[in-house]
Amino acid sequence: MNTDKKRKHLMSTESILLRIENLHKQYNQPGLESSGPNILNGSNLILNASESVSIIGPSGSGKSTLLNIIAGLDSPTSGCVMFDNQDLFTFNEEELANYRNQEIGLIFQDHHLLPQCNVLENVLMPTLVPGNTNSKHNAKDYAVDLLDKVGLSKRLAYYPSYLSGGERQRVAVVRSLINKPKLILADEPTGALDQNSANELIDLLLDLNQTERISFIMVTHSVDLAKKMKRVEELRYGVLRAI
Repeated sequence: MNTDKKRKHLMSTESILLRIENLHKQYNQPGLESSGPNILNGSNLILNASESVSIIGPSGSGKSTLLNIIAGLDSPTSGCVMFDNQDLFTFNEEELANYRNQEIGLIFQDHHLLPQCNVLENVLMPTLVPGNTNSKHNAKDYAVDLLDKVGLSKRLAYYPSYLSGGERQRVAVVRSLINKPKLILADEPTGALDQNSANELIDLLLDLNQTERISFIMVTHSVDLAKKMKRVEELRYGVLRAI
């Protein structure tokens, strides 16, 4: 391989954050000796650093299962998930916990904010996990800065019950960013929002994708919202296909 080709190969390899190869997932059926059908049936995906990808597909097609596997919350029947050149499923439980806390951020349809904590306290909650490398002082400054970016600088002391649905989801987004992850996994993050709030949230994610240089994978049922991401993949019959 000549020098120029070798350099291009190294650059393309180094820019890959997530690589999924031939991923299969099959659940055992309770009370039966045989297993159920494959939820994932040889899915492949490459995600570059700072890239945004949306995943669409019919209900029950395995979109949430795929995100759970990437998050280390579920394991595949077979296949490989490489994150930052590391095989995710060679990690022990402590390493997986650190991966979920430090390397990725999770956003769900339900914001999962703690009602007894105010906005700032909710955002800082992931930094309280033992072994976190962020100092509490720096984390607080970063949280305040992020909350200002999403228009919540005047809501720091508010409790979730005093926020709108869109505001709660923005708090959840900031919480997912507080440990400066490399990847955000968003599972139907706009499902509980009206159309205007949904568009605002996706625009916010795209803005953070650019300013914070964080990669995003978003599962959504909305084709219109999916198209706002840099790339759209469809999960059908257990296989991902670019559309």
